[in-house]
Amino acid sequence: MSACFHCGEACPPKPQEVLILGQALNMCCEGCASVARTIVQAGLERYYNHREAPGLQAGPDLGSGIQTLSQLGPVDETLALELDVERLAQRHGFIQRVDDPEHGEQLQSCLMIDGMRCGACVWLLESGLSAAKGVGRVQVNYAQQQALVQWDDKQTSLATILARLRALGYRALPFDPSAREQRLQVIERRQRRRLFVAGLAMMQVMMLQTPLYWASPGDVEPGDAALLQWASMVVTLPALLYSGWPILQAAVRDVSQKHLGMDVPVALGLLAAYLASAINTWQGRGEVYFDTVTMFLFLLLAARSLEANARRRSQRWLDRLAAGIPQAIRRIGPKGDEKVLAEDLQVGDVIELEPGASLPADAMCLDGDVQADCSLLSGESTPQRFLPGELLPSGAVIAEAQSVRLNVVRPASASTRADLQRLIARAGSTRPAMAAMADRAARHFIGGLLIFVVMVLAGWLWLDPSRAFEVSVAVLVVSCPCALSLAVPSALAAVQYQLAKSGVILQGGDGLERLAQVTDLVLDKTGTLTLGRPKVCGLTIFDQAFSEQSALELAMPLLLASPHPLALALAQHAHSKGLSGSDAHPAYDIRGLLGQGVQAACSDGSVIKLGSMAFVRGQQPVDRSQDDDPFQEVWLGIDHLPIARWQLRDPLREDAPASLQALKAMGLRLHVLSGDRQVAVDALVTQLGLSDLSPGACSLGEQLPQDKWAIVQRMQAEGRKVFMVGDGLNDAAVLAAADMSAAIGKASDLARLHAGALILSDRLESLVFLIAASRHAKRLMQQNIAWATGYNLIAIPLAALGWIPAWGAALGMSLSSLVVVSNSLRQVQWKRSFS
Repeated sequence: MSACFHCGEACPPKPQEVLILGQALNMCCEGCASVARTIVQAGLERYYNHREAPGLQAGPDLGSGIQTLSQLGPVDETLALELDVERLAQRHGFIQRVDDPEHGEQLQSCLMIDGMRCGACVWLLESGLSAAKGVGRVQVNYAQQQALVQWDDKQTSLATILARLRALGYRALPFDPSAREQRLQVIERRQRRRLFVAGLAMMQVMMLQTPLYWASPGDVEPGDAALLQWASMVVTLPALLYSGWPILQAAVRDVSQKHLGMDVPVALGLLAAYLASAINTWQGRGEVYFDTVTMFLFLLLAARSLEANARRRSQRWLDRLAAGIPQAIRRIGPKGDEKVLAEDLQVGDVIELEPGASLPADAMCLDGDVQADCSLLSGESTPQRFLPGELLPSGAVIAEAQSVRLNVVRPASASTRADLQRLIARAGSTRPAMAAMADRAARHFIGGLLIFVVMVLAGWLWLDPSRAFEVSVAVLVVSCPCALSLAVPSALAAVQYQLAKSGVILQGGDGLERLAQVTDLVLDKTGTLTLGRPKVCGLTIFDQAFSEQSALELAMPLLLASPHPLALALAQHAHSKGLSGSDAHPAYDIRGLLGQGVQAACSDGSVIKLGSMAFVRGQQPVDRSQDDDPFQEVWLGIDHLPIARWQLRDPLREDAPASLQALKAMGLRLHVLSGDRQVAVDALVTQLGLSDLSPGACSLGEQLPQDKWAIVQRMQAEGRKVFMVGDGLNDAAVLAAADMSAAIGKASDLARLHAGALILSDRLESLVFLIAASRHAKRLMQQNIAWATGYNLIAIPLAALGWIPAWGAALGMSLSSLVVVSNSLRQVQWKRSFS
């Protein structure tokens, strides 16, 4: 059985073939064949000559199989330019053009980084790349092992940036979740092998040294003791060179870059202990520390493996948002069915998906209702039913018993799933103040530690030269800068993992810290406290020349142009009456006015208006204090003359009352601000059981966007920390102005852009969990920093006094890291108890 040239997996009996560099090569599936054809069609088949990934050799000039396009292998600048990495990355969506407020229009890419060990690596990467010509913003996420890089394509290229990272000692590739999963598996296997070798060497050396531990003077013959020490030295050497190689390599890289990372003192301690022990073994006198070296290696690797596993679990969950998209999609065209790449789908394409298939792009159903599983996006396990005209987000899994046809609304590169991928990539772009403080402390700590070790060595050489080396090694080994560096990232990774599982995505690492400080929660009404799916429940016709049918035809072009929930609901209502876009009344120059409505011009010069009563009638809102009708209203008129009024009712979210009571119990002041009439807001507040609002809280209706913004500004001027939750276009300004903000449910694109967090589910209990998790995360970070600081302040002086032996120092250092990581993992238990 042959192997797939692209991925190395076994091929079926009748494999597909792709012509690459003149050879017909076997492919195991349509996905691999599609990617290989894309490389060939892009004119980049020479890429297969240069890649370094291990795998099947297909011919004299061809390299081994890869899993995805992003695995272009480490490259130097010449090779990167020759292969045109940037063109390939841009073709497959790895590069986006963005408008940065500080640097202007730039290209942006998210890179996977190999070799990051601690917060000091974050500083080195950001400093090293920022100093390069043409590079703008550089934001490194340690927890996700990613870097978000922006650059001016007129001054530099992605190839040059990759080469710069290689010079700094790190390997980088464009972010591709499927490729990262394969790399994570390789890294895990390698870590397990290194840990196994270190553990085996530790047990073997302990066994060899046991007679020397318990023997009294003269019990062991000198020749036998020397044999045991020589055997220990031989066993320790491969463990040091193999298991400890990443530590030694990172230390050499840091020193070559004139940068002190946390691996520098660790490598110095290991090498010093081993070399001194080897010299003493050669000379046949003095103490040996082979047991300390192997135990230190094993415990250190065990602690790092635990931290890496916790971080990778978070990475894998977030990567699921991007994994699983089928490479080949069945497109239904005028010439019949054809298989196309998901990335080649265009707006208006009709596609057919089988049961259980994942939707590659945002689309609308064509065959009636469609049931789909959106648990990956929202965290809700129950499949949702989508009506005709409703948007199915990319990433939804078809839960029907038969295939369904859908119309593509947004291509894969601009879909909901792609937006979330970009937001996740930005999630680590800003770090909490505590993280920055811990990183600075760790960098200064290492330099201070090395100076202190020299002082300890000099002091003991004067007091007791026979113990000077042992005490100095103990100080090097017992110190734990890694605990300080891991204090915040490990807690953040644990909390973000739990949030992602609950359908909550943070757009910045500092969001948790800001959330933990909020005092006031401001809630929009429509789409936030209510489901945002209003239904028409009443109609009033003011102009008898119109029927509901003709009124809807007149309103149709405005309805189709507005993303407002009321407009979408009325469009759904029109669809149920048998109307479609082709029935729309001719109109042009359609414009939306935030908080008021939509208007358009007709060929006869008249203006159609759709929105609030005040907007349609061209006057200030009238006094309706005596009107106890809580329905929402949509008015239609021509030139200030009303034609029709539709009344709509938006159901309350099922969990809203309980969730708001829980938020109130957490000490938050709750505010409800809405553009609806005051009577509707009052009715909602009563229904929610919030009639007894806290002092300083408010529930206001008929609020325009600028009114909401002014209220938030006034709260902030009083020293309050405001958390705003909304979902619509009208909320974008106030979401951006608040100290922290969240967009809930099917929020508009603009609201998502300005929100600090996205709540993908339709449940307000996710909001309760978000605030509770932020407070718990702050406590975790404070506890971790306090432990790491306290441990070093106590352990280092004790070791300097000679009260901690080298083996005890190795045990203490490893346990310190384990305490920090284990404390962060308590987030899982806390989440269960919270639930």
